[in-house]
Amino acid sequence: MEELTVKEQIDCGFHRVGRLGVAFKPQHFESMRAKQSDLTDYFGHDTTLLSKSDLRAELGSDYYHGALLDALSAHLHVGTYVHGLAEAAELAGAQIHERNAATALHRLPEGGFLVETLHGTIRATQVMAATLRPTPCAASASPGFRCRSTTAPPGSRPSPGRTTRPRTGCAGPQTRDSPIVRYRMPAALEPGE
Repeated sequence: MEELTVKEQIDCGFHRVGRLGVAFKPQHFESMRAKQSDLTDYFGHDTTLLSKSDLRAELGSDYYHGALLDALSAHLHVGTYVHGLAEAAELAGAQIHERNAATALHRLPEGGFLVETLHGTIRATQVMAATLRPTPCAASASPGFRCRSTTAPPGSRPSPGRTTRPRTGCAGPQTRDSPIVRYRMPAALEPGE
């Protein structure tokens, strides 16, 4: 992400600040141990697990049961990052069709797709569908797509009324707790394969 913000000159306030997540209860610390393992195993991302005594030496307090330190954690303004990413994609030739529901998807024999929408048909070599609301997985309706749905973790809600700035023509402001649904072509169907 850092490389992309530099390459595409996306002014979104990206800077590395690190993150220390503390455990208020012993079971929180065990969850952090599992999270550290997942980060290493699935993403190759190194973090440091700090025991209660390690944390006491740093903070001078026995209040916490441990912590997970992510020294590479970074901060950015999500709204300006998304806008900058969309602008970079459009400059590279991508077309973004907002407020235009897809009603059908057809794989073409010569490659690519025909996407039927409420406002006409779009021919595309690649398709990514995203929505702000929970929807049935496109994988069940559209062969050749995988679906992954994720939501912001509990407790990460923004302060009341705080939203990201929508792009022109967007369906409306999105809060950090809006569901995100992404559809991806299987690796065997991605370009260059």
